[in-house]
Amino acid sequence: MAHMKRAAGESGDPERINTLLKELVDIAASDDELLDKLGDVERAIGRLPGITHCGIWLCEEGEAWMARNVESFRVRPDTGPLGKFIAGTENLFTTDDYLHDPRIDPLSPEARNLRTTLSGSASYTPGDTVPQAYVRIQSRDATLGVMLVCLHSGDVWRGEDEWWLRHVAGIVGHIIERERLLGHARRSQRDERVHEVLLLLLPIMSSSMPFRSKMEEVERVLREALPISSARIWLRKGESGYSATEPGAFTLAESTGPLGRFMLGDDNFFWTNDYFGDPRIDPECEEATRYKARVAEQDTYPAGQAVPQAYVRIVAHEHTLGVLVCAPKPGSGFSEADEWWLRHIAGMLALAIENERLSGRSGAS
Repeated sequence: MAHMKRAAGESGDPERINTLLKELVDIAASDDELLDKLGDVERAIGRLPGITHCGIWLCEEGEAWMARNVESFRVRPDTGPLGKFIAGTENLFTTDDYLHDPRIDPLSPEARNLRTTLSGSASYTPGDTVPQAYVRIQSRDATLGVMLVCLHSGDVWRGEDEWWLRHVAGIVGHIIERERLLGHARRSQRDERVHEVLLLLLPIMSSSMPFRSKMEEVERVLREALPISSARIWLRKGESGYSATEPGAFTLAESTGPLGRFMLGDDNFFWTNDYFGDPRIDPECEEATRYKARVAEQDTYPAGQAVPQAYVRIVAHEHTLGVLVCAPKPGSGFSEADEWWLRHIAGMLALAIENERLSGRSGAS
């Protein structure tokens, strides 16, 4: 069947991604059952230009099954490439021709099942290529499932596809995890609250409000809806950083202190439960001096009380776009267990920031 090939980056076009985000907002907020929601997600992604199919596979106990068909073919680590992907550690796998990729055993159960499926498809002609991508859907360190996306025959995957595939998979992960949490009697108060916050953030991320206002609104929602006293979004610009919400804020550099070093380093998560008493932080550095002055202006932390803080990297295309900086309410702290939800929120920010950057609206480059 003849078709128009997508232009470079077309399926990841900012306006089309914004349209997809708006659809995901409605899906996530609906009262539908989880499997119905995932079917709606599949159809929304399948409407992106150049995409012929999207399937979401849910993982349980080493097996995976297609979400919208409980009786579907199940995959295990030994059934083929999807099973190996689920059992492995990679977050993205792409092939421009599944049926002729030397990495894929054509006699594996998965490959045989795909050929059977294609033989019954009116849109497939023998000799067509089958470009596919697998994207891991995660929450914390657990694999919830895999998003499988297919392109038109003859098309190929491009580097610019990775950013939207990974971040859309992150939002699908929020939908799955939230529904599972609400479906179990045993769930933590923070987990519930975080997933409700994600529902509040989605419409902000996809809104048409000015970029700076959008970042300010995200910070406000985080402060008001989560047990944190402050939330700041710092965007990277060249080899330095600036605050998204304060145009006159001082410039970060590697020499200014821990945030500057973090932003220009390799770690994805840094937390301390006593910023001013942490031996890793020079109390005389520029960042600490400025932060101490800010804390002194507030009555949130009494003199002498520990001031916890966490940084999480905002990343797209393996490029650091910025850092989300949070401080918890007085009397509480952060731990490594908080990394999962902070990273999910940072992933949503990455999608919104990269979308604005590609649109030429944010000024972040």
